[in-house]
Amino acid sequence: MLIKFTLNKILLFSLLAFPITTLYQGLPGLDPLNRLWALGILALMFCGFLLEPIRFIDVFYLISGILLILICIIITGHPHNTTPITSFVFWFVFMCYIANNYRDLMRELAENFGMLKGVTLFWEISVFVSFFFSRSYIRNWGGVYFLSFSNALHRFAMTCFAIMAYVTILFIMTNKKSYLLWYIIPIVSMLLTGTRTYLVIGMVFVVAVYYISCKDKRTFYITILPLMVIAVALVLISPSGAKIIKSFQGEGYFGYWATLSNGRSIFWLEDLRGYWSLPIWKKFVGNGVNFIYLLNYYGTIAAMIWAHNDVINLLCTNGLLGVILYFVVFFSFVHRNKENNAKNTFVPLFVFYFTLGFNAMFNMLYTYTAAVTAIPFMYFGLYTLPNNMEYFRRHVNQRYLGEN
Repeated sequence: MLIKFTLNKILLFSLLAFPITTLYQGLPGLDPLNRLWALGILALMFCGFLLEPIRFIDVFYLISGILLILICIIITGHPHNTTPITSFVFWFVFMCYIANNYRDLMRELAENFGMLKGVTLFWEISVFVSFFFSRSYIRNWGGVYFLSFSNALHRFAMTCFAIMAYVTILFIMTNKKSYLLWYIIPIVSMLLTGTRTYLVIGMVFVVAVYYISCKDKRTFYITILPLMVIAVALVLISPSGAKIIKSFQGEGYFGYWATLSNGRSIFWLEDLRGYWSLPIWKKFVGNGVNFIYLLNYYGTIAAMIWAHNDVINLLCTNGLLGVILYFVVFFSFVHRNKENNAKNTFVPLFVFYFTLGFNAMFNMLYTYTAAVTAIPFMYFGLYTLPNNMEYFRRHVNQRYLGEN
């Protein structure tokens, strides 16, 4: 029991800190640290499986996932990119572990509330400082965009997504209005990254936080529309807004819809055609990692890119069985940790599913580990915590609680 308690505390810190290792991934010599950190989380979870009895169904999920990965490796040979392999392993292992240990980890989070606050504050300070460094800005899509100390715009944007989940927990748990100010840096950062997917996710997430914070739900429904109009106006004058406006203008290189969708309307069609051309057994297990890259390079836009869609990428890489496993382990986590007497859950749960689904459909979710590790914290802040406030507040040091 003591070993499992210590392991969960280390794992909790590792999960909370992952956005920070991702944030600093762009600095010299620190990219390997992020990868090693992810491997460390995987190792901790496997150790956790060995420390207590594991459900038969989870053993089945894990063995199925490992078999699919082995088949993928054999078919692939030398991979163009190993991320789809390691990310899929992380996805099904993480979801299986969280499904069984979610309550324990969230109680551990309440008991180590200072850890959550410290990690969040460190990220906020780091990003604020990075605003003053020229290396934090890159020219792309005809404009200048902000990626902080990270090595890619979307990787930085997903850390903003994770931090917003952390701030939500801080705000709801303590009811301190000052924590609302902590949303400013991640929201502003999302506006400056030019990543339209995460911009939409961030806006929708804020709607959920506003809904939870309104004790009188009528106030929410009366004010949400004018507030959304103001928010859209602010977005349109940002770098991300400029990118959105530009995408609606002109035909671009591949036509209007391809320009609007950043080529997705072209390579999604080609990817699906490639999948349906596979022999029946490969429709079930996929055609390896390189298949999606070759389809997009030779069949469409001459670029070695993945599908920017979880389902399509998994169909081509791990087949129909990979897609089924992807959804089954996710909904196993949700189902095992639902609340029996939850109230006012439609908006928070809609936002939870929408943000994850929107990200998975237009950007990809399972290949971005910082977004994956944020899922249980997002679920906790939007759904579990508001419906179990008294229980979790009992585990928090009283100096962190109270109203401003």
